[in-house]
Formats: sequence, C-alpha cells, structure tokens
Amino acid sequence: MRLELYSQDLSRPIFRHIGNLSFQRVLNLENNSFHSMVPLEVSQLSRLRTLYLNNNSLSGPIPPSLSSCSDLANIDLCYNMLEGLLSLDLGDNKLTGAITPEIMSLLSVSIIADFSENNLSEELPMETRSLKIRGALLLHGNKFSGEIPSSIGGSISLENL
Repeated sequence: MRLELYSQDLSRPIFRHIGNLSFQRVLNLENNSFHSMVPLEVSQLSRLRTLYLNNNSLSGPIPPSLSSCSDLANIDLCYNMLEGLLSLDLGDNKLTGAITPEIMSLLSVSIIADFSENNLSEELPMETRSLKIRGALLLHGNKFSGEIPSSIGGSISLENL
C-alpha cells in the first residue's frame, strides 16, 4: 500500500491517526508545508519501506522509535527544521554502495555514527568536511576506496575514527 500526497500544499500537522495505516509500504508526504513534529505514530507502520517527509517545515526531534520500522530502507527528511539526532547506528548490516550526502547531513549533530561491518564502498563523500560529530565515527569493516578526506580533521570534537 502507498500513501503519496507529495506537492499538495498541505499545511496542517501530520495526522496522528497515520499509525493506523499498518499496511503502508510507502509514505510520501514530501514538498508540502507540514509544520508539526514527526508524529510518533509513524513508528507504528511496521511494514514501511519508504518514508519521504522532505521539504516541509517539520521541527523537533527525529523520533528514535523509527528504528522499530525494521523494513525501512529509504528515508528522506532533508529540508526541514529537525534537530537532536544523537546517534545513528547502521552497523552490522548488508548496506552496499556509498554513504550519501543526505545521510552525511543527518550526522552533523550526532554523538555517534556507526557504519561499521557493512559492504560500503566508493570514496567517503566530501560532505565529511562539515561533520560535527562529538563522539565516534565508526567505519571499520567496509570496502571504502580512496583516501580519508583531510577535511574530516575539521571535526574537532571527533574522539574515535
């Protein structure tokens, strides 16, 4: 099941009953004017694979309960006013390809970012120059190519790499 209401100029808060749509695989509400927080009820969508809430005016924290959506493969939350991502743990999965700029933008306020023990490859993106991780960036157990960007040294508060 898909709920795609993108670019509809919707502006009210995202409805709290969204959690009742338990068979949703895709929730696409991008390019609207939602001005609320990401409702906790989104985490009740246990079959959700794609969540697009980008280009809205969402604020507040990213609900940690989103991690209960175990099938979630695609998330886009960019161009909002979200805050408070303290930890991103994607370690010990079967992720392949590159770390995307969108993921790098999520990390700008993280304490821990764990990408270890995957099959990530290619070069680390140049967006690492703007990282402000205050703890650990775990990248071991992957197949990255190229050099670690020197810009990563600008993450002054980075304790472990």
